[in-house]
Amino acid sequence: MIFKTNKVIIDAGHFTGDPGASANSYTERDEVMKIRNELIPLLKEVGLEVYAIPDTLNLNDSIAFANSIAPKLDDALAVSIHLNSLSDKNANGTLSIYYAPSKESKQMAEILSKNVSEALGVKNKGILPDTQTYAGS
Repeated sequence: MIFKTNKVIIDAGHFTGDPGASANSYTERDEVMKIRNELIPLLKEVGLEVYAIPDTLNLNDSIAFANSIAPKLDDALAVSIHLNSLSDKNANGTLSIYYAPSKESKQMAEILSKNVSEALGVKNKGILPDTQTYAGS
């Protein structure tokens, strides 16, 4: 294993009251929940302990939940799944956001972005430190 932890906290990105992006009768919330639900058994299959953030928590509570549980889990990796929507059909691909102070988080983001983009056949848009997002560290 290339990481010092085998624990992952996974978040579907949007909670019950926040549908996120929408297009063609699809909502980001519903689609990322499907992805999360399919991803959890795959992560467990490769030997990871997976902790899902409850769907009822809003953005700030989800971040607080992950930040409170991670130290108890020997600094588990945290993954939040999102799907963005734009009217420009050329604007597609994967982007992974990582916890800026963590070198390990950056490595995981690089691996995730590369593998997900290859699996989906879309452009790898790289990685971004969470300090460049509105909810970052």
